Amino acid sequence: MDLFDVIGPSADLKLNDSGVLQTFLNSVSDAFTSAQGTPTLLHGRRVEAMFAYVAAALGKCIAIKEEDAGDLYASSTDLQAPDYRLILNDETEILVEVKNCHKRRLTAPLTFSPQYIQKLRNYEATFRRPVYVATFWSRWSKWSLVPLAKVPVRGNHFGFTMQEAMLMNEMRSIGDHMIATTPPLILRLFVDPVTMAAGQNRVIVRTRAVEMYCGGRKVEDKFEKKVVMYFMLYGGWPQRAPVEIQDGRLMWIDHVAEPEQPTPGQGFEMIDFMSGLISSTFTRYTVTDIGEIRLLKPRFDPDALRFDIPRDYHGEDVPLWRFEIFPSSLETSHEAEPAPG
Repeated sequence: MDLFDVIGPSADLKLNDSGVLQTFLNSVSDAFTSAQGTPTLLHGRRVEAMFAYVAAALGKCIAIKEEDAGDLYASSTDLQAPDYRLILNDETEILVEVKNCHKRRLTAPLTFSPQYIQKLRNYEATFRRPVYVATFWSRWSKWSLVPLAKVPVRGNHFGFTMQEAMLMNEMRSIGDHMIATTPPLILRLFVDPVTMAAGQNRVIVRTRAVEMYCGGRKVEDKFEKKVVMYFMLYGGWPQRAPVEIQDGRLMWIDHVAEPEQPTPGQGFEMIDFMSGLISSTFTRYTVTDIGEIRLLKPRFDPDALRFDIPRDYHGEDVPLWRFEIFPSSLETSHEAEPAPG
């Protein structure tokens, strides 16, 4: 009935019309086919759903609700409901509008019309809750969370580049942080020794043991092995698979993950933001290997994406660094705003 209430008015359908069911189903079919063939719509809806999963999995939200679902009755129609309402652990409430940006250049801005920004501001003022713009920079799998009040003017529009958004980023307020550890991460598969004949390009092997390493140290703890596997699967470090051959026999196969250009003398390397790791997990369940969307969201609750590393975790063989990234003190201004029109 709710779907009929949405589609019915545009198709001039009435519940007591003769043949209304078939007409309604045809309208649904047409709308679905149109959406299925519009990649930008599908990517936008998937990213919108992903934000809710990321926010829930980061662990600092008491509740997350779709703000733009259902009817809105207000004295002014010049309102734009954001996508989500978040209640944080400290009982702070924020409203979040989610955007997907797939621009190729870091210097290419994501822009918004003055009318759109004003409608969000009106909603912010009406409901007395701050609005934030959450942007997924999909080419780099990075999230930013920028207060609406700080979205800068760009000529006749509002907007920001990825670099500017990162300077204003407040993702830490919902639990995001950067993770680092010591490379390389290695998954070593020991196999029954197999003789490699000259020119042989295909060998059938049987795995007899598995070991994991972090920064050259063998990982023994069960939980730490899960940490290494999680970082290898979703961390984004380039991977390679060298093999060990001794006296012409294949002994083991390594899966190695490490940054392309380690920082000399630093002792650790950044893996990703926790939000990026969660987003990569989300993508695994919603996008095919060739980049086609198969689901808008996984068929399980957001909590299933949470990989909980205790705050007091120190690690024996997998050292861990966490960095909370605060926004820059750089202030933006709404002076000389573009005029609506």
